[in-house]
Amino acid sequence: IVSSICEFVESCTPEIRSGWRPLFAALRCVRPPSVLPQGPVHGASGCTPRDSVGHLHVVRDVFEAFLTTDNVLVFANAAIDCILCLLKHVKGSGMK
Repeated sequence: IVSSICEFVESCTPEIRSGWRPLFAALRCVRPPSVLPQGPVHGASGCTPRDSVGHLHVVRDVFEAFLTTDNVLVFANAAIDCILCLLKHVKGSGMK
């Protein structure tokens, strides 16, 4: 899901405009891969640390596309949603 959203954003960034808020809402609903310190390679979900880092890189690309928008009104309307989504993914990744 995250990769599909990222591909959409990369191909249609200028046309998204009012679609940023629902896009961030969709990203907030996606559970980031969790890496638990139980095992040396795999957590309980079967995700490796690489999966978690890869997930963050894809999500970061979406945030980067939004933050480089030239339309101030679009940015102002979706900035809070962007921040909330970013916080969810950073907390979910286990980064501190």
